Amino acid sequence: MEKFINSFITIFLAIDPIGIVPTYIALGFAGSKEKLRTSIIYAFFSGLLFILIGKSILSIVGITLDDLKIAGGILLIALSIKELLSPTSYYSESEYTDSDPIVPLTVPLIVGPATLTALLVSSELYGYTATFVSFVLNLVICYGILSYSGWIIRIIGERGIKGISKVTLLLLTAFGVSFIRRGIESIIHNR
Repeated sequence: MEKFINSFITIFLAIDPIGIVPTYIALGFAGSKEKLRTSIIYAFFSGLLFILIGKSILSIVGITLDDLKIAGGILLIALSIKELLSPTSYYSESEYTDSDPIVPLTVPLIVGPATLTALLVSSELYGYTATFVSFVLNLVICYGILSYSGWIIRIIGERGIKGISKVTLLLLTAFGVSFIRRGIESIIHNR
């Protein structure tokens, strides 16, 4: 159960469904359950594919999982710090309102670099089953949160969402440090 909880938290922090609510609304997808459903389905298959063959692809190019832990940890820290210090809105509302939700909703908002890194490292640390179940549960939660994004904004406000997102980013940074530490410990231990 501990592996599942750790995997779930890691993936939840990487996806940050509450933190993507303002961008989701700004992109004009808030009224379309069909686009959200399509996006979640594509996110599922993208993540599943990465869980199943990501390690093999890395192996082909000579990257070990310890390398990925360190690089992924650095990436999680860099992305978190960037967003903590200067949050960005990547897309304007008019640019994507009538578009296919795969870009930008599925990639990079739901299944971006942080999520892909979290999936691979989680599958190594906690196992494929815990990672898969955690990922699916996180997508269900993401769907639920984004389905009620307008209501959530009205209840806690945009400032509340930004505050929650900041805490999530801080925790994601801590997970990044943990990934780096585990990668270094594993390299040292295996020498």
